[in-house]
Amino acid sequence: MGYSEVACRLCGVTFNIGRRRLRSEPAWMGWQCTGDAKLVGCQLGTGRKLDECVDEDPPGEEEEEQLGGEAPENDNEREDVDRIEGHALNADVEKMLDGEDDDDYHYEEPDGEEPLEFDSDDEMAVGDEDDHMDVDSDPEDDTYTLFDAADLSLYTTEPEKAGLPPTHKCFRGAGYNGKFITAEEMRGCNTAQCLLSKAHLGAEEAVPDDQDFERGGQFCLSGLCGHVRSRDCGGEEFVPSRHGIRDANVDSWDLSDRDTAVPFHTACFDIFSRLSRKRFGYVNLEALGNWMFESNEDVDLVSSDPNVRQSSEQWWAHRDGCEYLAANPLLIPRLTPILQAAIEGDNNFDPRNGAFDIPVQEWSGDVFSSLPLELRLQTVSYLASSDIAQLRLASRTFHQLPILLWRDLLLKEMPYLWEVWSDDLPFIWATSTWEDVVQHEKRADKMGAWLDKTRDIIKTELPEILDAWEADVQTVLSQSTDDFLAKGRTDALEKMVIGLPASKTNWYKVYVEITRNWKDLKGLQNRRRIWKDIGVIVEKLDKYAEPA
Repeated sequence: MGYSEVACRLCGVTFNIGRRRLRSEPAWMGWQCTGDAKLVGCQLGTGRKLDECVDEDPPGEEEEEQLGGEAPENDNEREDVDRIEGHALNADVEKMLDGEDDDDYHYEEPDGEEPLEFDSDDEMAVGDEDDHMDVDSDPEDDTYTLFDAADLSLYTTEPEKAGLPPTHKCFRGAGYNGKFITAEEMRGCNTAQCLLSKAHLGAEEAVPDDQDFERGGQFCLSGLCGHVRSRDCGGEEFVPSRHGIRDANVDSWDLSDRDTAVPFHTACFDIFSRLSRKRFGYVNLEALGNWMFESNEDVDLVSSDPNVRQSSEQWWAHRDGCEYLAANPLLIPRLTPILQAAIEGDNNFDPRNGAFDIPVQEWSGDVFSSLPLELRLQTVSYLASSDIAQLRLASRTFHQLPILLWRDLLLKEMPYLWEVWSDDLPFIWATSTWEDVVQHEKRADKMGAWLDKTRDIIKTELPEILDAWEADVQTVLSQSTDDFLAKGRTDALEKMVIGLPASKTNWYKVYVEITRNWKDLKGLQNRRRIWKDIGVIVEKLDKYAEPA
């Protein structure tokens, strides 16, 4: 068969992705796609012209030896890359986001009267209208289709505006260029967990850390593994051993029998869990397992993203501009400060207030000015963001809009931004990596070896205190809180925002900052991709679902 990579059954991306670290970064920030070596910079396609390498500084002797990778043929030209939908903002929309006036704009009355100017106080409305824009926030407002994101009309797919990294002639086969994605952003990209058939693999033994959806059903989850080996290299070893299963044949391709362990990224399973709860009210592991083994759908077709298909070669093709495919969709370093900054601490803040710091005046000559405020806001709620931008430019009646309007836009255009509508905690295995678990196991083994050695010494030299020592050890161990899964989630939660408060969030600021920084939010780009593809899977699960 030769080398053949195993892909995630939920998103179609491999578990063998590398990163070429910068010379200024520590060694652990670079790794070979197979996990076999640490990488500094990159191997050039033709010779070693340091001015063409990832880093400008020449490597030392030690770093020269670490330059990894085998140069492919014809790798001197940069490949064209189809980026995910858009990153740059349209000019009209920029004006909407900034709340800026067009200096040349003058509204003219239909009868030819003099142009009107803004000269009123900074108020939301005039006359007898309430000081707030009355946008209800009933539960029904959140009843949007959460599987399919509406088109983000703020974005354009023009290549020159896509923020692609500059061209270089370095060999990119061994890993993504560290200049364009950080090691933190790639956390967990090579960590796999597997769905197991209890009956076929003898995994019916319950374990203390079983999740609710694992109890009583046909399927359960394995421990973690990293850098899943080629199909021709045999089975994979899981850490920790769960349900009595230490190793198994891992594959997402040939699922003709249920003896196979089906792999997925833990972050992908988190997204599946969220979508499953939206559709079924619970995490439907039974339907997912039945679909995996009975549908016979090709894993190569699970992703609708052309960049996944174009990167899925015999060895994963680390193509420039596709770094987002390896970004963690849960722990997104650059998203957290954006969300935190949008939470208002001012007690006078009200999301029904206007989003723009501009004076507002009603104009009798504007055809929309005769409509009640409620009808105007209802009209706006049916529009896409680009249409709202055009409407604001065309009609001064809509020049000021309530902050809550942007929450509606986020729900429609970015349903994958679950921080807007959910406060669910992340899937507990998604906040730990295979490397974390391995380190935990090593510490546990080291502690066990120390206890055994100490016990033998006490038994030989001081047998009279052995029973008391054993009792003390058990007391200490029983009080230990060495729950690495809980600790992993606690540490992760410190870097995340779980549920934005509806009444204290400046939704306009959230929308603006995400759209303006979209090209830098690689984890959110990846979340959008995975949300869409797993949403398609979840919609197919009705025929495989069993009564809860």
